[in-house]
Order: sequence, then C-alpha cells, then structure tokens
Amino acid sequence: MRKLLFFALIFILNACSEGIPPGHPGEVLVPKIYTSAFAEKRVEPNMARVTFAVLTRASQAEKARNENAIKVTAILEKLHNLKIQGDDIQTLDYNLREVMSYDKGSSKIDAYEVTNRLSIKILDVKNLGKIVDQLVPLGANRVEQIEFDIAERNDVYKELLEEATTQARDKALHIAEAGGLGKITVLEVREESSAQPPPFMAMGMMRAEGAGGAASSPMSASAYVRAQVSLTAKAKN
Repeated sequence: MRKLLFFALIFILNACSEGIPPGHPGEVLVPKIYTSAFAEKRVEPNMARVTFAVLTRASQAEKARNENAIKVTAILEKLHNLKIQGDDIQTLDYNLREVMSYDKGSSKIDAYEVTNRLSIKILDVKNLGKIVDQLVPLGANRVEQIEFDIAERNDVYKELLEEATTQARDKALHIAEAGGLGKITVLEVREESSAQPPPFMAMGMMRAEGAGGAASSPMSASAYVRAQVSLTAKAKN
C-alpha cells in the first residue's frame, strides 16, 4: 500500500536582479515558488540483519577467550547448517576486559570478560524467530538488534524520488496558476532524504543462562521506504 504525504507549501516572492544591483530602479522582481513533498511506501520485509554478542567470563583471561571461541565455533556451525554463511556473517568487534571490584580505595581483578559481536543476514524472515532461538542456547546470550529490510530498497527509493518530484512540481504549477503567474520554470530540485537505514526492533539483552532466561521469538515487522524533495521554481516571463 502506498500513501503520499505532503508538507505545507510556502509561496514566497523573492526580489532578485538580472545583472542589476539590488535596490536599483531597474530591478526585476522574479516570483519564486518553493514546494516540498514526500512519498512513502510500506513494504513487507524479505530480509533481516541480526546483531548479537557472545559473552563469556572467567577467572583467567585465557579461559575466557577459549570458552568464547568454543561458543562462537558452535554458532558458526549451526549457521552453516542453516545455510547462512560467507558474506552473510560479519564479525563486528572483539573485546577483552578486566572486571574490577573496589573496596576502601583499593581495587582487584575479579574476572576477565570476552565479548565477540557478530552480525548475520537472514533471508528466511518467516523463520527468523526460530533461527534466533537456536543460537541463544549455543552462546548468543545478548541479542542486541534486529533490522528488517527489503533487498530492493534502492529501486523502490528511486521510484519514490520520482513520485515526490512530480508531486512537488505539480504543487508549484498549481500555485502559479492560482496566483495568475502562468507556467513555471523549475530552477532547482533538492533531495532531502536518503535511502534510509531500515527500521529496527531493539531486543535488549536476551539471556540463555538461569531461570526465566529462555529466548523470545521476535515477530516480523513492516518496513517503510520514504523519499523527500524540495523544489524551487519561478514564473515564466
């Protein structure tokens, strides 16, 4: 379903000269019209990107690293079995930090914590929840974000840009005719938007350890593509 939403249009007459200094008696007033419009389309996602972290903690740094590596390996094997591999899997960052405690002005290292953040692209959106649920018990103990998108986003965006531009021009022409100015010449069209990043569902921290730590299956959501332009025109002499 497609719907068009428009900003309020402002009609301004700007005084400008064609080779004549401002304020000169021979100055020519050129009526200018400023319009803006945007077009939006609701689409059903056909892909999703999941960002999650594998977090391990141990009394020794080497043990924390080894436990993390074991869990990540198990997750990668599961993803391979689910036909998710290659460029669809990205390692975002890897971090080792000391977990400190403080008492009466002194500090000590209680443990070492390793965090390995990964991102995966899932094309089977209908089974997204089931896929995520299979990763949590293997060590994906912090699911941070799920982004829904469509593979054809750029193509849809270009269509909406064209649609918004047409609407902005039609509005300017309507204003000119209503004001008795006749036809118009488009001076400038500005793109006020971009192929925006997909909307996301923040999942927070999804724990696998402990009672009540069962994973929740995220539900699919609609995605929106939106294009916005502003237009400047002048009445033809």
